[in-house]
Amino acid sequence: VDASTDMNTAFEKFKKLMLAHAVERSPHAVLIFSVEDVEKLTEFMLNSYFRHFKLYKFIFTTKEQVTLEQQLPHGVEVPGVSRALDNALTQSVTYTQPPEPPEVEDPTAMEEEAARDSRGEGAAGEEDAPVDNAGAEVGLGNSPDE
Repeated sequence: VDASTDMNTAFEKFKKLMLAHAVERSPHAVLIFSVEDVEKLTEFMLNSYFRHFKLYKFIFTTKEQVTLEQQLPHGVEVPGVSRALDNALTQSVTYTQPPEPPEVEDPTAMEEEAARDSRGEGAAGEEDAPVDNAGAEVGLGNSPDE
């Protein structure tokens, strides 16, 4: 008997099974119970099982139990219990100074030196004469023009 069966349906099924076992019609029915046995079994079932049908149905029906588990949205986890300060882990910290960066030469001085080398001047320790915008040397007062 399943959970949706009522008492009348269960009694009809009982009568059908008793009839199938009270007559000899092989292979569909096999004579197991006599007429007196059928009467006694029917009386017993009416006075015990069908009288307490709701009780038996409640006891033998499987129940589904729903368990709800609540979770925080977006997978956020609750932090665990923190340790007491007496039980804290020790941490040793060592501070070191970063190494000094290498000195970089002035790029304008390097360009001037490269320009002198390309003109061939200044290689023998000569002093460079000032040059005007037109590229001619500016005299220091020794020229006849001045």
